[in-house]
Amino acid sequence: MSIKHRLVTVLLGIYPARWRREYGGELKDLLLTGPLGLGTIGDVVWSGVCQRLRSLEPATVFGLVAMAAILMTLSWNIVAPQPYETGWTTLLEPSDMTFPTIRIRPLVSELYALFLMACGCSMHLRHGTTPARSGMAAMKVCFLAGLPILTAGVLMLLRLMHATVLGPGDVPTTFREHGFALSYYSGLRQPPGSLAVVLAPLARLGESWVWGAVGGSLGRSIARRCGRPDGRATADPSSGVTG
Repeated sequence: MSIKHRLVTVLLGIYPARWRREYGGELKDLLLTGPLGLGTIGDVVWSGVCQRLRSLEPATVFGLVAMAAILMTLSWNIVAPQPYETGWTTLLEPSDMTFPTIRIRPLVSELYALFLMACGCSMHLRHGTTPARSGMAAMKVCFLAGLPILTAGVLMLLRLMHATVLGPGDVPTTFREHGFALSYYSGLRQPPGSLAVVLAPLARLGESWVWGAVGGSLGRSIARRCGRPDGRATADPSSGVTG
């Protein structure tokens, strides 16, 4: 196989599998028969990225947005945490429940619940999914959102990261002073367990399913109000999912 054939194969791999099945052969022939300059390669890469973004499921989009928000909060929590009970960098704190013993503040907010409901609703309106499947989509969002915290917990288990505890009246330190450390907020100044940090995002999966299912039911009601008596949205033919 020539270098040009290999390059064309790599470029086609940028596109979603469904798109390649329909148009991949035509694009491959076009690229192999014509000149393959930097401008052409740039156009093909850009088009492939756009097609990838269009093919993303709502759950993936919602999940990546949530993960980016949590990752940004975690980064500032490590670099420049705020004092106890102030600021948006308050990420982890003790839970008043037996399990989990640690709660992730952004994932227990009312705004996050509405976020999961919006995901479940959009899943139904796009694909006509059942509330149960909308709930599964919300679980995917929750898992992606919790990945930064889960990763931090694993790093703590491996002793590659430690935790600094902030209580009432404590003056937080910065990354230059405390190093690679997670700032944990506790009124009793009790440090968190590494395993508890790992389990904290996983413990939200069940509740996220409920909010996603509620959103799916809301989407079904909206579909019915729009004149679809079966309560299912008409699927996009290019999505490969029937409505």
